[in-house]
Amino acid sequence: MADTNAQAKSLLLDTQLIVTNKFTVFASDDAVDKTKLETLQKKADKQIQQFKQPEVWLKQVEIDRTKVFSCLLAINEVSVPQIDDLTTQVDVLIVILQEALVNSAGNADAGRSEKAEAGPNRNQEALEGLQNIRRKTLGRFQFFMARGIDLATNSDFQKLRKRQVPLRDNYTKKLRDESVLADEIDVMLLNGFADAFQASEELPPFFKHYGELSDFIEQRCPLPTA
Repeated sequence: MADTNAQAKSLLLDTQLIVTNKFTVFASDDAVDKTKLETLQKKADKQIQQFKQPEVWLKQVEIDRTKVFSCLLAINEVSVPQIDDLTTQVDVLIVILQEALVNSAGNADAGRSEKAEAGPNRNQEALEGLQNIRRKTLGRFQFFMARGIDLATNSDFQKLRKRQVPLRDNYTKKLRDESVLADEIDVMLLNGFADAFQASEELPPFFKHYGELSDFIEQRCPLPTA
């Protein structure tokens, strides 16, 4: 029998990986307040440990994947040594996980539990993630078209697209020639964007995720300066 909580368990593993990775980055910087960091890490670990109880998984676990993804994206983008900003974002994640437990639901974020590794294999996975995003975006085009909304003539979307296309093309090129190396976090977030697009049934969240994707790509691979 298939595990009906497999997605929630995978989501939890990815959440733990991304948060732990961010804590590691902060711990390696001398400018970070280590006391605040340790306190925050203990609080996050305590919340995640609650999902190690077998009885949690005896029930169907529900989680708002879009909320979790947006939260993890925000955590990933916090810059060292801004520990207060990191605390704010991690606290939001903790609240989401607490709500999931209260609802006898599960926990949060999408993907794998392998150890991060950079290199051509991850680059190929990132390229596949970008291709998956294109497929899901095309699916949303067709979805909105069926509702009488033509994104090809929507001025707000065209502004977003005008920004994203050169960023995406540059990122794709550099992933292929390996002048940029992706890691597991990149792959998970790209797949998360694809899921977020697929789940967007209204224009505001679709536009929001589209803009966030451009921000993510620009952070990973800025366009060359003229």
